[in-house]
Amino acid sequence: MRKNIKTTATIILAVSLFVLSSISLVGMNSPGKSGGAIRNVSPVLKCTSSVSEFENNISGTETWYGTVMDRNGFWDIQYINVTIYYPNSTVAAKISWNQSGFLPTSQPALSGNGIGAWKISPSTLGYFAKYTYHANISTGTYKIVVSGNDEKNTVIFEDTTFIYTTYKINFKTGWNLVSLPLQPKTRYTAELLMNELDGCTRITRWDKDTQRYVSKIKALPINNFYIQPGNGYFVYVEKDSTFNLKGISLPSMNINFHQGWNLVSIPVRCLAEEVCNTTGSSRVTMFNETTQFFVTYLKVFPVVHNFPTEKDKGYFVKIENKCVWTPVIK
Repeated sequence: MRKNIKTTATIILAVSLFVLSSISLVGMNSPGKSGGAIRNVSPVLKCTSSVSEFENNISGTETWYGTVMDRNGFWDIQYINVTIYYPNSTVAAKISWNQSGFLPTSQPALSGNGIGAWKISPSTLGYFAKYTYHANISTGTYKIVVSGNDEKNTVIFEDTTFIYTTYKINFKTGWNLVSLPLQPKTRYTAELLMNELDGCTRITRWDKDTQRYVSKIKALPINNFYIQPGNGYFVYVEKDSTFNLKGISLPSMNINFHQGWNLVSIPVRCLAEEVCNTTGSSRVTMFNETTQFFVTYLKVFPVVHNFPTEKDKGYFVKIENKCVWTPVIK
């Protein structure tokens, strides 16, 4: 009997030691993770903006709001920051909120530009930020980054605001040689542009590799190529038409010239002579929509047809040796 009791006690002691050992191991950090638990903020559960687009430099106010939850069941963010970046990636504005005492349980009011924050639950924070764009703001893509400074200064949310402008392109009856003066909001195919341009029946691009024309004809389901900034395109319309292109200012772009004829846009205003001098070209050709004839500037006759370029037109440029031109777009 005593032997059985002793055996039972030994078993209970062994089990107890094993359990205690397991609990101890579970609660311990490895040497590489000493210093306490790291609190990580989860991605935003909800974040929306009241306005994501503006047109033609119109002043307006944009608001972002959302909620943040701590994975470990308690809230540890001390600051929330909103940074708005200009299209060239420099900072347009910084808005910050920092914890000072008690957080209200209801949404606080904002006075001017800034951030309001409030406690929703022990593990959840709500916030909203407001920024007013200036009337003379430049077109382009503005990036908004919301971050909260826990131990890792976690980025909570990223968004973009688009400031668009509209450019009117006029088409005359017959052939027109045009280009895109903006980076369009919509990525146009030849078919999509045809559908939006009244009276358009054909769009033709130039293949600089084969030195041949490639046409999209409205009645045929082939050759539906993309319309890209930097290239020129022949567009045939059966009546005078106007197309309102919505987009952002063109970024700096590389114009790649192959040996032979290239059909390109020239996004800066300059003379045909300057194009030849910059690219090493021997001739530049424009298309006159009124007469429906080509007009060519020859480098050997510099006083004849030294026409100015326009950013919504396409031009043929004859190149002897391939090169890359990066015009400075202002």
